[in-house]
Amino acid sequence: MDTRSAIVASFERLVEAATYDEVTVEQVCRASNISRRTFYRYFDGKQAVLASILESDLIKPVHDIHELIDSDNLKSSSTIIYRRALGRVFEKRGFYRKVFTREHPELMAVYIDMVVAVNRESKGLADLSRQEADFAAYVIAVSSTYAMARWLEQDCAMPIDEQTRLCLRWIYGRFREMEAESGRWRLDGDGC
Repeated sequence: MDTRSAIVASFERLVEAATYDEVTVEQVCRASNISRRTFYRYFDGKQAVLASILESDLIKPVHDIHELIDSDNLKSSSTIIYRRALGRVFEKRGFYRKVFTREHPELMAVYIDMVVAVNRESKGLADLSRQEADFAAYVIAVSSTYAMARWLEQDCAMPIDEQTRLCLRWIYGRFREMEAESGRWRLDGDGC
């Protein structure tokens, strides 16, 4: 395992065992068998480690999915992307329960900023004015992040497919409305 991966793995284990606030850079260094200098060669601090994890777990897979699917079908891509993100969060729920909490809005903001950037690139927002697209990107990011936090707070009690269906139904409601007007996005089943 390379040094960067060792730092990330140690950080995840420590946060899962304690809390984000309790974990120190010194503890991460000890668990990774590295010096503070080495840690800071790779990361600016704990939040940078978290950002790296979010990028790897949740943002990069979105880009990978975009390359594999028909991105003109927003409904299909949104369902695949959101379900995959929830699946990854579920796999590492011990860690994510500690960082996706309302007690840590600054950590959720790291992820929200990443999702806003991804959403701005979405073809689903291409037909909107720049102002509305920026607003939509932010609303989608905040809504999905806080929905995920609530799901984690409830111990992931709702099955992933149901959580995905309900989030997309309510978060992407404006796109369903636009589809009804333009015929671009077919509504089927329950309208989700």
